[in-house]
Amino acid sequence: MGRQRMVEETQTNTSEPTLFTTRFVWVSAILTFVVAAFVALRIYGPSVRPDELGFLVNGQLLIGRNETPFSDEFRSFYPIGFSFVTALAALIGRTLSREFRIALFFNFAFVALTARILSLFVRKYFALSRNYSRVVAISVSLMPLVAANALFAWSESLNILGFTAIIYCAFNYCTDNTRIYAIALALIAPFLAITHGRFTLVLPFTLLLLVIAPLATKSFRSSVKTIIGSVLLMVFTYLVLAKANLWLRNELYQGAAGKEGRMKDRVLDTANWGNIVRALNGQNWYLLTTSFGLVFVGAFILFKLFATSQRRVRPDLAVASLFTLGAIGIIELTSATNMVKIIRPDHVVYGRYSGVVAPLLIAIAVSALITSPRQTLALWWKSIVLIPALALSLIILSRGDVMHRMLKEGEFFARPNAIGLDWAIKATKPTSLFVLSSIFVMLAIVMCLIHRFATKLFIPFFVAVALFFTGYTTTQTVRNYRDYLPELVLDNEALNRGAKMVGFDSGAYGGQSFYDYRYLLHPAQVRRINLVYGVPDDINCFVGAKERPPFDGNWAVGPVEPSTGLILWLRDGLDSC
Repeated sequence: MGRQRMVEETQTNTSEPTLFTTRFVWVSAILTFVVAAFVALRIYGPSVRPDELGFLVNGQLLIGRNETPFSDEFRSFYPIGFSFVTALAALIGRTLSREFRIALFFNFAFVALTARILSLFVRKYFALSRNYSRVVAISVSLMPLVAANALFAWSESLNILGFTAIIYCAFNYCTDNTRIYAIALALIAPFLAITHGRFTLVLPFTLLLLVIAPLATKSFRSSVKTIIGSVLLMVFTYLVLAKANLWLRNELYQGAAGKEGRMKDRVLDTANWGNIVRALNGQNWYLLTTSFGLVFVGAFILFKLFATSQRRVRPDLAVASLFTLGAIGIIELTSATNMVKIIRPDHVVYGRYSGVVAPLLIAIAVSALITSPRQTLALWWKSIVLIPALALSLIILSRGDVMHRMLKEGEFFARPNAIGLDWAIKATKPTSLFVLSSIFVMLAIVMCLIHRFATKLFIPFFVAVALFFTGYTTTQTVRNYRDYLPELVLDNEALNRGAKMVGFDSGAYGGQSFYDYRYLLHPAQVRRINLVYGVPDDINCFVGAKERPPFDGNWAVGPVEPSTGLILWLRDGLDSC
């Protein structure tokens, strides 16, 4: 299924998408944007805490606002990459609430840019027409992993864009050997490394590509200046961005110091190897299931480009494909090391980190279904079988269906970490791996049959399914995730008392309430306190439980939060906070 054969089949079997297909895809894209924009404007607040809150606070700090550092017990760290985006949103919106919504619209722009790069990629390397490449790219971008992810003020939309861009530039660098793509790689790879830790090892891998690609195409001598310059640019860019990242960590995330070596420690600890394999299995099941098996099809097409005789015909494409698969493997491995322990049921099939690779692979698979339909369809049928096979493997490695057991016990499933599964999980709760596999296998089979017997309807049906998934996530998961926020009262009670700094008793209630109040009270600050050490003198009000009164000084019970029972403690004799 090499590129040459694809081109030949394209000339005989495909021309342009039907007018109905083109219109349906474009109308679907516009409708999705309208619904997403409405939700972005009407949403109650960030859905995922502390992730989104961390990036929003980072943005405020970057524009010069004074922000209270997170406590030493707070071990997470939200890097500076996406924080540049939230900083721009903060500069425009000023308040945390407006910053949040503006950041979502930046994410929508990232989705559009991802679609644009996917379109350029499949047009150049899979011989699709301009119109067909746009239809394929938009169709893939309407899937929940891309479109619905944009409704979270975290870095995933930027991560997907960055990964797609670096692969596109890698292919162009290998085939065209131009300076502009060497520079692009030298800038994108360091930026991704400080956007999320899963890209850290992609950086040296990209550096290696800058040197090896000219060797494979026998143009090393003429490219020496470009290679040296791009390598130096990459190192310089990374050092500057890493220093900025370190500054941000020291300003807000003191508790995260020293966590850089945790991934290495986990990999080197042989006791974790079984859990890492289990985590790899779980995320691959997620990718395969939510893509209806198409991720494997895309990966196999890349594999054939360097593992068959095609590598002699097109060594440039072979190197680019090897780089892509290597980058995917690195991202999956680093993502799996974060899931060594299963704390919640979503950790069994955690797809948020490895999901960045899916849009590119799906676009490759759909393009191949157009240009080389018979061979690709046969491969697709085989990949569908892997969905239940991986589910069985995951159950064996986990010694039981851990997700089903935890859901049955009422454990919380964080749906944003497994976008695309949320509707099925809610419909079949307490669900199991085999139930979910069966649902997606049936959908995949229907898609295969439509492609086989009604090819012109394949993309419209694919988009219709994607719209259902994305629409559910947008309106049911994201829209209602924090629907209780307008009912909270302690934020207004504190602000009405002139609060500038409010304490939060870390032993009184779960962390969720802390993140709620830090978001709602902003620009007033919320600081975690521990009553064991007393209440700091500069705090005149703090949120806590009635059964945990402070023992230092005289405090009065203030307003009560009806939904949680938390109260606003006030220093005796003071009317203001």
